[in-house]
Amino acid sequence: LADRPEYFGQLFSRLRGLRTRTGRPHWLVLDEAHHLMPAEWGHVGVALPRQLGETVFVTVHPEHLPPALLRLVDLVIAVGPSPERTLRGFCHAMERNLVWPDGLRAVRDQAIAWYPHREDPVQPMRILAPRRDRVRHRRKYAEGDMRYHSFYFRGPEKRHNLKAHNLNIFAQIAEGIDDETWLFHLRRGDYSRWFRDAVKDPYLADQAERIEQRVNLQPEETRNLIRRLIETRYTLAE
Repeated sequence: LADRPEYFGQLFSRLRGLRTRTGRPHWLVLDEAHHLMPAEWGHVGVALPRQLGETVFVTVHPEHLPPALLRLVDLVIAVGPSPERTLRGFCHAMERNLVWPDGLRAVRDQAIAWYPHREDPVQPMRILAPRRDRVRHRRKYAEGDMRYHSFYFRGPEKRHNLKAHNLNIFAQIAEGIDDETWLFHLRRGDYSRWFRDAVKDPYLADQAERIEQRVNLQPEETRNLIRRLIETRYTLAE
């Protein structure tokens, strides 16, 4: 993590040179920007151009970005349950005041837009649903290590303690676990709960919940249905 700013500074300089020569890439999207350019990084002045161009900085902590960078931002879009807090963090880092309209509240499927260099107040904007559903960190959930978000097959009376640290391992254990343990978690809704809360996939969770509620199915049928459901959204190792 500590090496990211220096690496990014070199990469950003080369990308700017490439953009000057070729006009590409048209857009740069920098996720977790507060790790790439933290406020305390001493080379911000060297790394930053006078104009950013078409660049998107994604962060949950705008106040952790350098003020010199924030002053170059033309548009701030705050999403999530606390857009006012996000924008106030941005303004605090720039030592500016934010005028928040009375009655404006966070609403689902809505973001708040603000142009820092204009006199216009913040404006709500509707978020359009994507044409295709995307799952962030898809490979991590399928093959990586979810660590403390792992699923544990324990069964009744905690007879087992089998850890599934990703969806691939989950599917493998599910295929070989005894019916009693499988059904124990199925009837409790543990699978859909894990998909929703840990894997962060509402669609997968909703579909799994429907399977959990079909009490007329045999254990093997529910295993196959949930495995196929996972396979349609994630690439599992053979």
